[in-house]
Amino acid sequence: MFQRQKIGHILSDMGVIAPAQIELILEKQKDEDKRFGSIGIESGLFKERDLAQALASQFQYEFINLDDVILDAELIASLPSDVPIKYTLVPLEKQEDTLVVAIADPTAVELLDQLEMQLGLRLILKIASKGQIERLIERGPGRSVFCGKRPKILSFNWLKKQTKAMKSSPSTS
Repeated sequence: MFQRQKIGHILSDMGVIAPAQIELILEKQKDEDKRFGSIGIESGLFKERDLAQALASQFQYEFINLDDVILDAELIASLPSDVPIKYTLVPLEKQEDTLVVAIADPTAVELLDQLEMQLGLRLILKIASKGQIERLIERGPGRSVFCGKRPKILSFNWLKKQTKAMKSSPSTS
């Protein structure tokens, strides 16, 4: 039976954390209802980028650094406006019936299945750090479609709250 290597061991093999730090995180995990990666980042033991690289390795996906990525405004406009925010992803490329996206959490299988059904497209996943994805969404062309002309800089969390509020409010049509 195939068993994935644990994320802590991958990070240790990468030289990012020591085995003793794995134990420290596992102890904290007993007291907190948080994932291993979240605790490690919050504790300052590793960075989001390290976690993304480890997740890419664990799930055998490609890691992508989004620092120099420029979003395709036409591609974003072709998607429902709430998709990047709701699924915390950025679309990178569309090829016929396939959409290449950068995500931070490859374990969100149910959400990704929902997205495939919603779009009618097969997804090809690449893994990036959550912070990079959020920054691209904040500054990307999708926010102008969603927010119109808003003079202040919008945060990802603000955008996410607004998307949820719009979904839960009754329709005015």
